[in-house]
Amino acid sequence: MGLSPFARTDFLFEGGSTGALMAALGQTNSPLGAPENWSSTLRTTVGLALRAEAQIVLFWGPEFVALYNDAYAPTIGDKHPQAMGRPAPRKLGGAMARSGPTSRRGPKYRTYICSKGSALLYRTTRLWRNGVL
Repeated sequence: MGLSPFARTDFLFEGGSTGALMAALGQTNSPLGAPENWSSTLRTTVGLALRAEAQIVLFWGPEFVALYNDAYAPTIGDKHPQAMGRPAPRKLGGAMARSGPTSRRGPKYRTYICSKGSALLYRTTRLWRNGVL
């Protein structure tokens, strides 16, 4: 027995303004389509991210579609809310596609993005976005 459309979107409740944006993705031309049709893996992951107090952005699928929570939204400034449910910029997507698996590990590296089971690692740096560290 399948889940009702209501049950398939309950992960967005209490998800703040970004949860409301995601609920409307079915009415846009997002590559992900309507949230009620997302895989259970994506629904569970997004549900956890929306409720987190930490800044979380998830790049999903082969097009690296951006999904993020309320805490993350200020870090992208005027790109919010248009970035929700949209593929990552080609520059970022291309860099992720070229990186492939890496074995570099150590305290000066931090994992940011996973692609096809391989984590992409970047040097830890302090980033200032819109006057915020």
